[in-house]
Amino acid sequence: MEATIKAGPAKVTEFRQSLANLGDSYCSDAFGTAHRAHSSMIGDGFPVKCSGFLLAKELDYFANVVDSPTKPVCGILGGAKVADKSQLIMNLLDKVTS
Repeated sequence: MEATIKAGPAKVTEFRQSLANLGDSYCSDAFGTAHRAHSSMIGDGFPVKCSGFLLAKELDYFANVVDSPTKPVCGILGGAKVADKSQLIMNLLDKVTS
């Protein structure tokens, strides 16, 4: 197994600034990684940040299932850390049928 090499705070800041130098604004359109604090995902250093149309569409679909589900609703959750999802699971229990 390869060892993971982590950059120090100064290198992270330098890398984030190099990303910010590429444009005037940052638009995140990746729903699957929107929760991650990776340098390429948070838009650090950009004066203008926004979410894109695909991210908005995903949030609208999710809100429809949570706020007014059309039965039957099947819940499928993935990921390695169940503890991170326990509140989500509890919130969805009364909304899903299977």
